[in-house]
Amino acid sequence: MMQFGRKLIQEQRGSTIVLVGLSLLLLLTVAGLVIDGGTMYAAKSHLQKTANAAALSGAQELTGNESDVQAIVNDILTHHGEQASLTGTDINMKSTVRVHLSKKNSARVRPAVRQERRNGGSESRRPYSADECSERSGTSRHRQQDCA
Repeated sequence: MMQFGRKLIQEQRGSTIVLVGLSLLLLLTVAGLVIDGGTMYAAKSHLQKTANAAALSGAQELTGNESDVQAIVNDILTHHGEQASLTGTDINMKSTVRVHLSKKNSARVRPAVRQERRNGGSESRRPYSADECSERSGTSRHRQQDCA
């Protein structure tokens, strides 16, 4: 029995298959982690962009009614397909708009995204396209000015 063990350890034939198998297992593990991390990063980035858009659009209406600000924030979230991700909105009239988003998955919880924009900030806005203007006509006096 002892000789069989020594012979097995000293024998080099077939060891390449074991090394290749272990290398493939390691490679698949790393590839899975990279793909999973990339998916998480893309989801977080999408939520951040949606929170930015909702907060900026809501901040444009801070001089109006709180219900108008909430309606615009909900409109932006619906347009981006993230209405279900909304966990809260804090609106301080003439001051700030905070949008809290969180994406939950059955396997894991992704980090929450919070975006705050202050009225009168230096953020630049792009003009709306003709399609966006026709879809959103009558929702905000600021948006109508952007469409003019």
